[in-house]
Amino acid sequence: MNKSLSCAKRRFLIGSLVLLILVFATSQADAGSYDPAMTTRYAGMIKPQNNLVDYEGRVNSYYSTAYLGNYYSGTEGSGSHPGVDIQDGDCAFTIVRAVAQGEIVQVISNWRDIYPGLDPCGNNSAIGGWGNLVVIKHDAAPSRGEFSGIAYTAYAHLWNISAGIAVGDKVLRGSVLGIQGSTGGSTGPHLHFQMDKEIAPNHPWWPIGLDVNSTSWQDQVRQNTFNPMLFVQGHLVSTNFDGIGAFAQYYDEQGNFAGSGYAPQIDYEWLSGHPGYPGIEGDDFSASWDGSILIPHPGYYSFYISVDDNINLWIDNNLILSDWTSIRQYPVTYDVRLYLFPGYHSIALQYRERTGNATVQLAWLGDPKINFPLILKTRV
Repeated sequence: MNKSLSCAKRRFLIGSLVLLILVFATSQADAGSYDPAMTTRYAGMIKPQNNLVDYEGRVNSYYSTAYLGNYYSGTEGSGSHPGVDIQDGDCAFTIVRAVAQGEIVQVISNWRDIYPGLDPCGNNSAIGGWGNLVVIKHDAAPSRGEFSGIAYTAYAHLWNISAGIAVGDKVLRGSVLGIQGSTGGSTGPHLHFQMDKEIAPNHPWWPIGLDVNSTSWQDQVRQNTFNPMLFVQGHLVSTNFDGIGAFAQYYDEQGNFAGSGYAPQIDYEWLSGHPGYPGIEGDDFSASWDGSILIPHPGYYSFYISVDDNINLWIDNNLILSDWTSIRQYPVTYDVRLYLFPGYHSIALQYRERTGNATVQLAWLGDPKINFPLILKTRV
């Protein structure tokens, strides 16, 4: 018998208290792309670049122009800039990622072919335009203050676009879209990151005549766009285990132990591949992870579990999700919501791949991590 299956059965009996579960099936994962037949659904966000600090509306070494900023001072409220300019990292080296899963609706990837004599890392402001660009339509996100619903994210001025990124593709949270550059109307290497509302007449939204350095366009910018970094930060998911990570064990199709190690995240999209352990050659393998996470404050947390094919998940020795029988063509994402107290919480996850593509991811999201503006009433 498969050893991880036996362990799953034993833990099923031990987990006597099953917590409140809100389950939604979807197709979502953390990296790569799928064919256009695949459907997707919201399952959290990440920042568009690795190690990017939180956005606070001020110009700093990471953000050169804020949302509703201008090109001189940059600070939020000083202009009508419909996105956020991010200048973190190096041109032609810093990767740009999809902040959430969705469908690619626009790609411009030939700027360097059109302008072979121009430096894609230089000042190309005289040329104008978006340069190399990717636009993604995202699934409706849960409400976080004013930030909710279907949105479109735009990633502009890229040095290049990743191979395989094409209109109609479904990309996943964390998919590498391209490399930061300075193509199009750009004075230097940066990422123009913008998030449009569904009602905007075009994506990315930038009507003729918009003067970023004037505050007169602010109402139209608010009407058609979100503050993109505050939207992302309001739906930002966590994926890292505490300490050295979760202890991982892998088994081949006969249930024989194949290898072990520590994983900082459960974030695997093997698709038609498989883990690189002896004896695991394709379909019909299994794995388990045991680790802990630190919950900073009390409240409700949503755990997103993307899987193809089977999963069992325990939190604090309580089985909160079990799907050990399905055979899937595409991944699904479960959303498990439960109340947690501050402190360390144990997580154990068992996974089984049957046939076809192989995917398993785990992420969690607490109540909003950002402070939304308060509406202050004037005293009478």
